[in-house]
Amino acid sequence: MTYRADVTPTFSGTGTLNGAAFSSGQTISEDGSYTLTVTNDYNLSTTVNFTLEKISSNISSLNYSRKKAKQRVTFIFYGITSNSRMKKSWVSLRLGGRKVKIARVSSMPDAMRVDVNLKYKGWPPGLYDLTMNYRIKNGKSWQRGTTSKRAVLTIN
Repeated sequence: MTYRADVTPTFSGTGTLNGAAFSSGQTISEDGSYTLTVTNDYNLSTTVNFTLEKISSNISSLNYSRKKAKQRVTFIFYGITSNSRMKKSWVSLRLGGRKVKIARVSSMPDAMRVDVNLKYKGWPPGLYDLTMNYRIKNGKSWQRGTTSKRAVLTIN
């Protein structure tokens, strides 16, 4: 099962999350794969496996070709929505700590789509983390936030 928003499991008994002690009511907010095991007072256990993915990409590994000057990469940020038309100026994106030029921002049902063009020159091979700062207009009010994901893109 894949969740697109923070997960807050509640249970009776004792729990472990990926082998570490875990209490009922704690929130899991970082993307990843998880195994939750709960043991009741009668020493009976149940295990649930799930994935939390609030940020996804159309590609996870990018193989550059010197013949191709740039590559379009699409990031989807679940749980961030706007009832207004999205603007590129409302979003800043950093990949591996470097600012990335945004090609397009659009709203999807329960998500935000951000397209970027990565130019071949200047992106050495490696694993890249992603950070997005945003402000979104919903009616007359603004929603501001930051979201990030580790190891979202590998450049070969």
